[in-house]
Amino acid sequence: MLTGRRVLIVEDEGLLALDLEFALIDAGATVMGPVIQVDEGLTLMATETGPIDAAILDLDLRGQPSYPLADCLIERGVPFVFHTGHGREADLRARYGTDIQVFAKPSRIEGVIAALAELIANRS
Repeated sequence: MLTGRRVLIVEDEGLLALDLEFALIDAGATVMGPVIQVDEGLTLMATETGPIDAAILDLDLRGQPSYPLADCLIERGVPFVFHTGHGREADLRARYGTDIQVFAKPSRIEGVIAALAELIANRS
């Protein structure tokens, strides 16, 4: 489903990040991260030489919103989904448009991966 794709995980909950990582690997993706802080994610994106094909973003990273990461991904044309437990879907849609994909935690990881695959396919 994601064979050969590089997917960035931005998630500060360790067990959930591992679940996402294993599921992405099972789907054939190469995982970047997990990134647990906004600054770490921005540094990774600034220094990474290979493409980022898609990303999964937690909204709240140790008290900081991941908006700067989302904005950077948008500037680069990288599709992403939000995976959040903070239930701020209306805020996210107001900021990023009604097409943004938001998954509330807990969610089925298979659904998140399927959404990423669809976003990548639609971008190509």
